[in-house]
Amino acid sequence: MPSYWERMPAKNLFACPECGLFYPVEALAKKCAAWCRVHPGTCDPGIIGQAVKKR
Repeated sequence: MPSYWERMPAKNLFACPECGLFYPVEALAKKCAAWCRVHPGTCDPGIIGQAVKKR
């Protein structure tokens, strides 16, 4: 099981282990990872629109 938790300075964010985008809640990171595994090289605008930043 991948780890979605990653600590950034002064922020607790969750990273998609597939593409490296950070999210404010773990559920979004999990949704992003699921999308990335099924559709490699693409992004779902509904999910990445909530990303905080890229790793």
